[in-house]
Amino acid sequence: MLSSEGVTLIATRCHLALHAMNTSRGTASTSMTLLEVTLATRLLADMGYGAICDSAICEAARAIKRAVSSGLANGPWGFTNEDSSAISYILEIFERQLKEAPAPDIESAFKETTSLI
Repeated sequence: MLSSEGVTLIATRCHLALHAMNTSRGTASTSMTLLEVTLATRLLADMGYGAICDSAICEAARAIKRAVSSGLANGPWGFTNEDSSAISYILEIFERQLKEAPAPDIESAFKETTSLI
């Protein structure tokens, strides 16, 4: 498992990205962070750390896609309340996974996300 500092650091990064998107101050980088976490959450669940339904992953991915499309077209990168709820649900599961999964499995999940994006 990750150290408590490692868990805190990763969770803080995710929540800062979510906050930026919730306040329409997101960027391509914050969107990418949230997409990586969404995919890593699915991969960690596939490894046996928690459970998540495909519809939750798809809804989070659609929320990120809407924010990216809107950001590229109109400027502000942000989430609607519904989009924020979808991502918040993913982050809740991800935080539990961070506490359960050993560091090598978390690292493996994040490395795999790069091949999926």
